Amino acid sequence: MAVNVNVYDIFAYPDESRTITVDCKQVIPLGAYGDEKWVVTATTTATASGSAVIQDIIMSDLVLGWAKSNGINQGPYTINASQYKMKVSLSKSAAREISLTQHATSVPGATVAADMQTKLQELSITGALEAGNLAFKNAVVEFDGGKFIIKSGATASSYSGSTASSAVVSVGSTYDVSAHLGFFASTNSYDIAATSVEETYLTYGYVAVSGSTYIDVEDESVVAAGECFGITDGTNTEYRYVSSAAANKINFNVAMSNNYAAYSRVQVLRLQDPDSEPVSVFVSVDDAVRHAIASLANQIDFS
Repeated sequence: MAVNVNVYDIFAYPDESRTITVDCKQVIPLGAYGDEKWVVTATTTATASGSAVIQDIIMSDLVLGWAKSNGINQGPYTINASQYKMKVSLSKSAAREISLTQHATSVPGATVAADMQTKLQELSITGALEAGNLAFKNAVVEFDGGKFIIKSGATASSYSGSTASSAVVSVGSTYDVSAHLGFFASTNSYDIAATSVEETYLTYGYVAVSGSTYIDVEDESVVAAGECFGITDGTNTEYRYVSSAAANKINFNVAMSNNYAAYSRVQVLRLQDPDSEPVSVFVSVDDAVRHAIASLANQIDFS
């Protein structure tokens, strides 16, 4: 059932309301071969600046890209002339540099998150680097459990690929603050979804008593020096550090403790299995509906 929601610009036009209609329908998308799914829609007859039509929000997948700090430094944070800049890419945009507000004293994470959100949204105003880009216009930054979470403002059907909904933090200028905020060795939905697990198998059995520090494999190119691999025959499993790989051999640091027969699996260690997707930042349909309403409300001209 459709629900009408009245929205206001309380500060600039407190007496002017606009209506957004939100609905949740069960549909069969084109190409879904009869497999129905629930789709959240949000529409409005209000217009954007210059009487431009506001495009409907249609969410068939609750995919919203995110980047999360590592939480090692939980604050308060020092934002000063030595460290106040960072670069953020949202939904495959170019990496855009923002300058956080400098403070005389250290500030809590919630203050920094609010400022970061404001600076990202400012990039979407008319004439700015990402003018009209919903990924920036509706961007959200939270500070939860000692970690910063940057969420793209644009949903998509995938966490990876050229049209992904994503959020990636990279090193900014000489005055970079991203490391101080915990965005070194951090995680983001794009990298996790794009990670590919590689595997091969033994072409000859491995005998533990030989003390050998190499294995013969079908394809050694799946792994490189400095990476780690796991080997398993379904009963025993071991992990080793790779020193080199060439000519169908993988050389490693320490001899195995168990025998492994030919065709035992050898898998390169990655952050995550490629068949698994990052956890959605939406924890409920209510979260998705709020995002859809905000996406439209941020575009409405209330004048």
